[in-house]
Amino acid sequence: MERLTYTYALVKSLYDQGKDYIDSFWPFTIKVFPPYKPVNLEFIQKALKKIFDLRVPLHVLISILNRAKKRGYIDQRIKRYKLTEGGLKYLDKFETDKEVERRINALFEDIMQSLNKQDVFLSSDQIHDVLLSFLLKNVESLIEFFNP
Repeated sequence: MERLTYTYALVKSLYDQGKDYIDSFWPFTIKVFPPYKPVNLEFIQKALKKIFDLRVPLHVLISILNRAKKRGYIDQRIKRYKLTEGGLKYLDKFETDKEVERRINALFEDIMQSLNKQDVFLSSDQIHDVLLSFLLKNVESLIEFFNP
């Protein structure tokens, strides 16, 4: 479930940068590629589920991969896909998972301190659970809000 929080945060960030809904997902897709090794659709689909908890139907995945291919981040040969040098350079720009985790923990700490000032005392884990529950219950409304 924690991966879903990270996933939502990245999709929102990409959407805020002016990309459409499908464009919000190709960075996840190329992030699961092993460097310099061609992979098939099933590998990518399983890796998206395992790493980001994203279930992407194959026909949607093909559309996402076509967007990444148009940007020059992947090559396709027959039914196998491989990161290009441009794709590898793009991935180098991502924050590390540790940096993202540090920033999320800082957010939880700030929320906890704010609540403490109002005599509401929750642990970081409780805040995480409340925030995640809110996101899961309202994800459709949030998507509609950001993409009317």
